[in-house]
Amino acid sequence: MSNNTLLLSPLHTGILTFIISLIFTLSLAWYLETDYVDDLETQALTDATNYTYQLESSIIHEASIAYTLATLVNLDNRAINHFDEVVGTILPSYPYITDILIVSDGIVRQFYSTSDEANLQNKIRSIPPGYGYISKRLTITGPFPFKNNKLKLAARLPVFIGDSGDTERTHWGYVEVGISLTDILEAQPLESITASKYHYELWRQGNGQDEAQLIYASSTAALNNALEYPVRLSMDEWRLGLVPVDGWHDWSLTTLHLTVAILVSSLLAYLAASLHVLRRQDVSLQAKLAEGNAQIDMTQMQLEATFDAIPDPLWLKDINGLYINCNHRFEELYGDEKSNIIGRTDYDYVSQETADAFRHHDLNAIEAGVTLTNQEWLTFAEDGYRGLFETVKTPLRDHDGNIVGVIGIARDISEHYKHLEKMQESEMRLQITLESTKIGIWEWDVAEDVWFASPTYHTILGYPPVQGVGDREKELAKVHPDDREMIKGKIGSILDRSETNYYYEARLRHADGHYRWVGVRGKAVEFDESGKPNRIVGVRMDIDERRKAEEQINWLAHNDALTGLPNRISLKKQLSAALNAAKETGVQLAVLFIDLDNFKNINDALGHSVGDALLQMLAQRMQEALEQDAIVSRQGGDEFIAVLPHTDTEQAKIRAKALIDLFSKPCAIEHYELIVTPSIGISLFPDDGDDHDTLLKCSDLAMYSAKNEGRNNFQFYSQHLQANIERTTAIEAALRRAIEQNELRLVYQPQVELISNHIRGVEALLRWQHPTLGHISPVEFIPIAEDSGQIIAIGEWVLRTAAKQMKQWLDNGMPLSVIAVNLSALQFRHPNLLFQITKILDEEGLPPHYLELELTERVAMYKPEEAIAIMQTLNKKGIRLSIDDFGTGYSSLSYLKRFPISKLKIDRSFVSHVQEDSDDRAIISTIIDLANNLGLMTIAEGVENEQQLEFLRMQGCNEVQGYFFSPPTTAEEIERMTSWSADV
Repeated sequence: MSNNTLLLSPLHTGILTFIISLIFTLSLAWYLETDYVDDLETQALTDATNYTYQLESSIIHEASIAYTLATLVNLDNRAINHFDEVVGTILPSYPYITDILIVSDGIVRQFYSTSDEANLQNKIRSIPPGYGYISKRLTITGPFPFKNNKLKLAARLPVFIGDSGDTERTHWGYVEVGISLTDILEAQPLESITASKYHYELWRQGNGQDEAQLIYASSTAALNNALEYPVRLSMDEWRLGLVPVDGWHDWSLTTLHLTVAILVSSLLAYLAASLHVLRRQDVSLQAKLAEGNAQIDMTQMQLEATFDAIPDPLWLKDINGLYINCNHRFEELYGDEKSNIIGRTDYDYVSQETADAFRHHDLNAIEAGVTLTNQEWLTFAEDGYRGLFETVKTPLRDHDGNIVGVIGIARDISEHYKHLEKMQESEMRLQITLESTKIGIWEWDVAEDVWFASPTYHTILGYPPVQGVGDREKELAKVHPDDREMIKGKIGSILDRSETNYYYEARLRHADGHYRWVGVRGKAVEFDESGKPNRIVGVRMDIDERRKAEEQINWLAHNDALTGLPNRISLKKQLSAALNAAKETGVQLAVLFIDLDNFKNINDALGHSVGDALLQMLAQRMQEALEQDAIVSRQGGDEFIAVLPHTDTEQAKIRAKALIDLFSKPCAIEHYELIVTPSIGISLFPDDGDDHDTLLKCSDLAMYSAKNEGRNNFQFYSQHLQANIERTTAIEAALRRAIEQNELRLVYQPQVELISNHIRGVEALLRWQHPTLGHISPVEFIPIAEDSGQIIAIGEWVLRTAAKQMKQWLDNGMPLSVIAVNLSALQFRHPNLLFQITKILDEEGLPPHYLELELTERVAMYKPEEAIAIMQTLNKKGIRLSIDDFGTGYSSLSYLKRFPISKLKIDRSFVSHVQEDSDDRAIISTIIDLANNLGLMTIAEGVENEQQLEFLRMQGCNEVQGYFFSPPTTAEEIERMTSWSADV
């Protein structure tokens, strides 16, 4: 507010403000009212447009039957054959048709009606005869009264006879149809507009001779200021009028706007007048303030001169820690001018930790309300000097005695502190050395047989210190009986001059009665004329913890830390000793290799703590169950070795069965009842070997044989196991060179679509022909490749070869839609799977949707959440996925519905017995129904005869493959089969 405004009185200012604001608010109210009406008209126009479009579409659809009938008249040579049947067939598509006339030369040739014929004909003929002929198009007129107080429309289409190519076609007559307007309006009621809060009128516009005809209205009263929208038909123009139920103006809203405008204007006028009064008061206060400031400035100058005269840092803070004043010495401390320091806090100049300490001391003085002294380390920013200062802080009070801040002064006490600190440090080092050392010092005057010891010599064993001469014999009595002779020999070695020093470790009795290990070192330092020692000095050290640690390390080197059983190293020693004893006595000995079945599942599902507790319990049970001379060892993980001396084949069987029975008993771990089964391999001395390594290797091979036989059993080592492992080793070695030696090849089995009997895709299958080993079945070499990790390289070769072949087929125009490739578990979990597949498809130029990857249920259901994430990534790239051998695993339906797959493959084990096994038939039907409900395709493998094919066809299976169509064959044969015929 300017000074010129102050010339007006508060009343004049308020009146002027009221007039200006009223003009503005009334303008705003008028704008809002206009905008409101525009919105209503726009919405009404939108509602009318939507409704009239629906009404026009319904009428034109019903009238379009005339085109169909006119075409039939022309085709059937001036009369529609089987007229009633034809009309009855097409009329359901036109539900609002009431009657149909075929008219020629003014005579009704054919007629169909749902009402009174005479009345109907009269109504229809109300269309002028020339209409339609002149326009040569469909003409709609009406509405006309109809039975039951209904309204109807009449549509006429002229019929011209002759070929469509003729330039002059003969006018033969016309087709007339009656349309129930009332039924259309009831199907699309105008009340829907009423529901939108409108009054409405629907009328037919007069053509100059007729008056306007009202068709439908929401009330008998005429509408004022209605918004009209045309309904365009062929002859007449109808109009739909709409008026909001509450009118175009909301007078209550208008009244509200006016009321608000007056209130706002009045409020602004009041505020302007009040501001005018306050401004006048402010001018008076500013004059008084200027006088007071002058007095304050004088006092401030005097105070600052006093502050600067003090040689120690001095400062004032408010209650929030903000600096309000300081002296020159304090400026040197923070290295800043007073004008900058004032208004800031310690946090602007020192570290967080230091500032927190300063603030803590300030608050202590404020809360206590008295002067407090503390010590603070301060560093001067100006010259870098750091010293310890004694700080005195006193609460700062106002005239009413209220604490408003704190005043502080700091005095340097660094030199005094340094002197005191040196004294304390010296005393502390001496005290720490005396208290923490576990070394006792002793001295022996041999000539006088006087023995002294430091206090710690006694305290390290829990005894009180001995003042003066000690009792050496009493100390020797504390030595463990087994160590006394050794100690006497060490002391004697110095006395007889064979040694000049000695060291021994022995057990001495502690004051609590237990023995502790100590190390004692002695050295002769004075001798007589004959060379005998006169004085011996030495130390005694507490080494109990070190000795126990060494014993623990030695135990861990030979025992399993979890179960306490002998480990590999200890087992080798004990088994070698047992073999030597067996060789001397000529008895047999059995080695049992015990592996827990599926133990990893327990660790994964319940955690390693539960798994560890289970291993401990099973180890204890085995120790208790076997003979006392048996050796039970843990090899690591879930593998145990049991060595049974004096045990032949029959006795080994009995022990193995007993262990299997032992493992079948539940183990209560936390709140779980756990049962694990063992796979046991047995080797015998001397039949299978006569040394540690051979017997362990044989029992290991036998254990794997037990796993292959279904687990939870035992197997003895035999020579054929060795032969199998040798063949496995040979295959594994040969497999490493199979790709580079070009020994691998792909064959392809066609996949036939049952609905069309066409070959739609192929499955790529791997084959291996070795030059010396011959044909090797995938059933044999694929598991070896997976175990050795070679399946990654082989799988990449298969994917690339299949993609290249599919691209070649597509380039040749073969109508194949997919090539299926099996994916192993190791490939599926490989981190570079997506990159590898994408790279192959890009390099070979094959679009992703032509590739289908087949996964077994076991692969998909292992860690299903991770599997879903991998499958979704592949699916987003356009690659198809299917579940192979479905029904042989343990799919969870809750996960199956989340898998982004397109196909389920029914395993051949169900298909092969479908003719005689009702269970297999039921399983196949269930799988197909499940796939259909999930929106998936199904393909059955192993189809070998017509009966199997027909059953699958009847059940709705989508695709099949098998020897009935073709065994796996070459790419050239697939081309021949596809080009020879599309039908299988």
